[in-house]
Amino acid sequence: PNSHYWLIPEARGVHKRHGRSWLQCIYHISAESYLQFAYYYAPILVFDYFYPRRKLPQSIPSVGVVVLQVACMLATYDFCFFWCHLLMHRNRTLYRQFHQKHHLAGSKYPMNHWHTILLSFGQQWTNVTCSIFTVNSLKFATLGAYRYHPLARLIYNIV
Repeated sequence: PNSHYWLIPEARGVHKRHGRSWLQCIYHISAESYLQFAYYYAPILVFDYFYPRRKLPQSIPSVGVVVLQVACMLATYDFCFFWCHLLMHRNRTLYRQFHQKHHLAGSKYPMNHWHTILLSFGQQWTNVTCSIFTVNSLKFATLGAYRYHPLARLIYNIV
């Protein structure tokens, strides 16, 4: 059994405290991972269905332009997410329905550090909506005259 802990070192001892085998602990994490994957990509697929991707532009921007665009997108996302997150904490209904799950980590889930980053369906949609708004914010602000370059959008999504 100790030889299996290289897969997930945090599982060491958890199976004894919670009456689970190491395989049950790994299965539990895997099931949550699949759910998080679905929560994250479902809104992106819905958005792509209604607003299909466009062709790549012919010109390549300079490194400075890409860095500036990525910095602007990161600042826009942080601004948008801050207000959504604050609203989830201030509104009791939103907190209970969407946000509380990730605050229950220490008391409800054995792998508390893992569950702290798990998000509910509503939170995933909020994060993705903030991100979709961010990558389209320049288009919204300039009434469609300018858009962030796809290379800057790619780097933003990676960061």
